[in-house]
Amino acid sequence: MPNLATLMSRTLPEQAEALLREAARVAGTNPDACAELYLVGGPIRDLLLGATPADLDLSVVGDAGRFAAALAAELGGEVSGHSEFGTVKLSARGYDMDLATARAETYAHPGALPDVWPAGITGDLARRDFTVNAMAVDLGVTDSGRWGELIDNHGGMTDVTTRRLRVLHDGSFVDDPTRILRAVRYGARLGFQIERGTRDLLARDVDGLAGISAARIRAELEHILAEPSRAAALASAEELGALAAVSPALRVPRRT
Repeated sequence: MPNLATLMSRTLPEQAEALLREAARVAGTNPDACAELYLVGGPIRDLLLGATPADLDLSVVGDAGRFAAALAAELGGEVSGHSEFGTVKLSARGYDMDLATARAETYAHPGALPDVWPAGITGDLARRDFTVNAMAVDLGVTDSGRWGELIDNHGGMTDVTTRRLRVLHDGSFVDDPTRILRAVRYGARLGFQIERGTRDLLARDVDGLAGISAARIRAELEHILAEPSRAAALASAEELGALAAVSPALRVPRRT
């Protein structure tokens, strides 16, 4: 796999890279809390696009809560936002970081919240929504020579290059229909096309949105409306039948 260390140094603000190196150092002194540490998801996609990542998302092989507490103590930061899925937020030195315990997951039924358990980075990436968000960069806790090494088991780098959104498996939208709304949001934000096979799966499974709780639908719509590209995202959601699947009364004509 390619090594992105040079790209990280060139693209990340100096303070952000220093923060990641400090996180790796702290992980090395707290192996029970963090055996391995990775920069994951959207930041990797943004780096490959030549953009400065807006967020620093970390995957912790171990216990994200314990590691966040240890890191906050070193950095003089503040920990908040613990969740039942092993995620936590850390604010330090002007940055907000999302840390998550690396995990695998299954769904008891379509649209259910996942049942999760600890896993390694391979299992953690395999549960993600789209290939472009299923990449990680090793921060070199166990071997400093691995700093910046890309982990891309699902072809995400190729999909970033070709500017397309592709799900990881055929049951992705069945497991979590809200990924349909994420597809239109990411597509509009990034200027990516939904890959043909993924588009076929979306059309097959779009009615699953009707079974999602109102709170989760509202959250996804609020994320869309917070985007500068919200008009394009809503037009795409209308075209793909996603809005009508939520409710026949929820329509956004092109003129609107």
